[in-house]
Amino acid sequence: MCFSSTEDYRNKLQEIREVFRPDSNLFVLENRFDENEIFITFNTEYNFKIAGCIKINKKKDTNTLFSIDAVNQLSIQENGEIIKDWIPNWNEFENCLLLMRNGELAGIPTRIKEIIKIEKY
Repeated sequence: MCFSSTEDYRNKLQEIREVFRPDSNLFVLENRFDENEIFITFNTEYNFKIAGCIKINKKKDTNTLFSIDAVNQLSIQENGEIIKDWIPNWNEFENCLLLMRNGELAGIPTRIKEIIKIEKY
């Protein structure tokens, strides 16, 4: 997933296409409380790193995007420690991005702004 802004996300989309060569659609999401904050999600087999991008996971049932660090922090908050097999109540984070921001757990409500279709070769 890559972070961007309303003004710059088209440039970030081009960079993603060139570097990661996504093998499925790109989803452009926006923060429901700050429409200038854009998140671009995609699947790729490549493990390149570019500025403003992190690896995330998805819980399909609730459309929750999350980093492992965020789930570990949530486990600490809920249980006092990281419990390996602990499962969050994903329903509490439906249509949300869970990640760490400035050392703090952040739950960002999202909505789809645009879906970019990728043609399969």
